[in-house]
Amino acid sequence: MLALQLVTGIALGAVYALLAIGLSLIFGMLTVVNFAHGAFFMVGAFIGLYFMGLTGNFWFSLVLTPLVVGALGLVTERFLVRPLYGRGIDYPLLLTFGLSWVLIEAMRVMFGIEGIPSSTPPELRGAVDLGIGFFPKYRLFLIFATAVVVLALWLFLEKTRYGLIVRAGSRDGEICKVLGIDIARVWLVVFGIGTAIAGLSGVLAAPTRAVNPEMGIHVLAESFVVTVVGGMGSLPGAVLAGLLVGIVFSLTSLFAPDLAELSIFVLMAVVLLLRPQGFFGKAGADVVRPAFEFVRRHRVAAVMAFLMVFPLLMPYHALAINILLFGLFAVGFNLLFGYTGLLSFGHAAFLGVGSYLTGIAMVHGGWPWWAAVVLGVASAGVAGLAIGFLAIRTRGIYFSMVTLALGQIVYYAFYKAERWTGGENGLRGIQVPAVEIGSLRLDFLNPVTKYYVILAFVALALWFVSRILASPFGAVIEAVRENDRRAAACGYDVARTKLLVFVLSAVICGLAGALRALHLSIVPIDSLHYLLSGQAVMMCLLGGMGTFFGPFVGAGVFLTLEDVVTVFTKHWMAVVGGVFMFFVLFFPSGIWGTLVKRMERVR
Repeated sequence: MLALQLVTGIALGAVYALLAIGLSLIFGMLTVVNFAHGAFFMVGAFIGLYFMGLTGNFWFSLVLTPLVVGALGLVTERFLVRPLYGRGIDYPLLLTFGLSWVLIEAMRVMFGIEGIPSSTPPELRGAVDLGIGFFPKYRLFLIFATAVVVLALWLFLEKTRYGLIVRAGSRDGEICKVLGIDIARVWLVVFGIGTAIAGLSGVLAAPTRAVNPEMGIHVLAESFVVTVVGGMGSLPGAVLAGLLVGIVFSLTSLFAPDLAELSIFVLMAVVLLLRPQGFFGKAGADVVRPAFEFVRRHRVAAVMAFLMVFPLLMPYHALAINILLFGLFAVGFNLLFGYTGLLSFGHAAFLGVGSYLTGIAMVHGGWPWWAAVVLGVASAGVAGLAIGFLAIRTRGIYFSMVTLALGQIVYYAFYKAERWTGGENGLRGIQVPAVEIGSLRLDFLNPVTKYYVILAFVALALWFVSRILASPFGAVIEAVRENDRRAAACGYDVARTKLLVFVLSAVICGLAGALRALHLSIVPIDSLHYLLSGQAVMMCLLGGMGTFFGPFVGAGVFLTLEDVVTVFTKHWMAVVGGVFMFFVLFFPSGIWGTLVKRMERVR
């Protein structure tokens, strides 16, 4: 049984390896982290099943689908990704994140929310006796097909003239330009090949998975684990890590099924902590832009004056409260990303920890709401200290990926603690009794009262953030963002600065989570998912990264768009994703950031 499970792990790892090869090929050549890679995988699965239903021929679908998905990749690189070259590694990542939303909604429109059924091709059904037991033919075919693709890609890169150009371009694109090589065409071809491989892996994986629009969301995190463990941009690393991850997942499923999904993220975290660049990779980093001096001077008073009248501008109070809470969440994230230049994809962990610990204290411990809020905020700070201590050992995109992995560990830990958290149903039964202060009675069932009570906490948090940014420590934060090596040469403890900012950011996000638990009276498990971290990224970019008021503008635009679009269609993610991509391409400073720059120019 152990031997069969090992072979199963190799077959599963073959799919992971194919996904990671495409992702690594694009990163190694273009230095682009393709966050839509999982979506291309999903599109490949749908298109493959469509062609199989149309022709009844699996082999025809296996050849044609990568060509279609590869063509989609060519269009993506030429018209969406290429205009972002030179802006830094974060912008293509953010754009492809928005593109993934658009692709998911497109598949929902075309094939439905539930997806379409899949089955194993007739000629590959049944099992083969391997001497240690019977093993499905199709899983053996997965191993064989992956080996063929890896061999073909190796021959292309090592034995052809164009492969030589690709390898040279990944080392030094500028020298290739000097030698007269059309490097833009090479980038186009590489991106197309990478997405075609993602589409091929989708076709191959379809008979073994449930084909639905969400399948790309789950497989994206797994492919990032494989890519980062192997080393960003390393094809041998992608193959080795894919097989390793598949074997770890398979063996964990045999001995501890509940920990199987968690195990691969633990593997990623351990590898990155011991070797931050992965098995065969190298690290990198980038920075973001500063804020506007004039707004900084009276920012707390200006923000509070607007938020005091904000409920009057909204169609209903629940939306205003959500914008207030998610604006505070984005403020915490913005402190780390916008002001310190560290892109985290695990900040939902702190929002969720703050929510859950507040709810657990009230539901299971009978604590008063104010004490539960203090516990939730403190717990988020402790989680931030633990995750930050591990994450700051890495740099650049590795920092983003290790925070994603550690955040998913927190997600699965709370998901499995069903007795305390309610599991997938969430934690329910959070009730806030009315508070009487003399003759004043504050009832949380009144949405206006709830808004202004939450606003009092938000005001305290904003004052705290403003004091940080206006202090000498705030200047050190910006110095670290602009050039951490130069800051270290000037005598600043860069690692300690990053860790402290990480903890402060987690505390603010934890406060947003604690207040959200009081607002909703439940804590959904999605509060910990990395997609919520992606929404914080969207809000900061829509509003303006590195600006004080930008997170609230971004939260307002994001949630209002969601609220308005859902009235007309359930595919709101496509619209929001498209708007997000538009801002990444044409307004990278966001709405408020662009306005501030215009004001600065006029001044």
